[in-house]
Amino acid sequence: MSAARDLLAGELLAGGEGARIAVEALAVLAGLKPLARFTAGRDSAARLCALLDACGLRHGQYVPPPDDWGYRHATAAERAAFSRSDARVYYARDADALEQGLDAQRRQDNVALGRALGYPACCIAANEYFGAAPMTDLLRVARTPGGRDWRLNVFLTEMEVGRGSPYYLISHFPCHLGCRASIDYAAALLDALRDAVPAFAAQLERLLPLPLLLRDEEEPPEARRYGNFGAQLYGGGVGDAVFYQGWRPLRASDRLPEARLDQGDCIAWQQEDLCVLSARDGREVARLPTERWHLVAFQ
Repeated sequence: MSAARDLLAGELLAGGEGARIAVEALAVLAGLKPLARFTAGRDSAARLCALLDACGLRHGQYVPPPDDWGYRHATAAERAAFSRSDARVYYARDADALEQGLDAQRRQDNVALGRALGYPACCIAANEYFGAAPMTDLLRVARTPGGRDWRLNVFLTEMEVGRGSPYYLISHFPCHLGCRASIDYAAALLDALRDAVPAFAAQLERLLPLPLLLRDEEEPPEARRYGNFGAQLYGGGVGDAVFYQGWRPLRASDRLPEARLDQGDCIAWQQEDLCVLSARDGREVARLPTERWHLVAFQ
């Protein structure tokens, strides 16, 4: 197990292809969750499965039908193309956990699949309830009220189009950003990462607390495209405002011209709008209606 942990730590430090699954693979190895999964093109999946083999983890593949690709792939033609070329891989330490997940996936039983993946019951129930809502799961999570724990920041998984990034602690959509069960899991995984690969854990501790500005995509689901999702702000929340010094888009295609982020350095809640301001002179740079824009500031 020590050798497998060191192998995954090396993938995270190198930032290569294996980094995107290494966080959850470490969680499976540590016994923090029974099962995990990823989606990849067939060639990439084969290389990642070789990494799982080297770590002593069992794995099995499922090829999703076209209607199971979700909002990332906007058109029916795109989804059909991905069904021909991509696979979803499940992996676990023991055969029973792997078979439970694959069986639930084949039966399209989302509740059983969530349990097999070790997701909290409250989060499984929330995702079942909101599954038919005309918005992405990430935006639904952004809208939840109450406290927001930075360890539940799932939004950076959108930083690399189509295949995800390694900057996360939880891989499920939490029922809200203060979910106790999710926080307990994230805290345990962060401790494991600090032990296995402290430099990467420190990177997560720098990135995950940063606030985000998210934009609702306009025409879900069939016309939904990759861009216009949001930005990570280099700053922090103070009262009813977020002050920032620079920003970067979550996806390379996002420029968010309406927000005029380069012209301001503060975003404040004002009645029904978010206002992008220049704190130096109090000038309003842009006004963003909250039915389409969401500011997420973590505690």
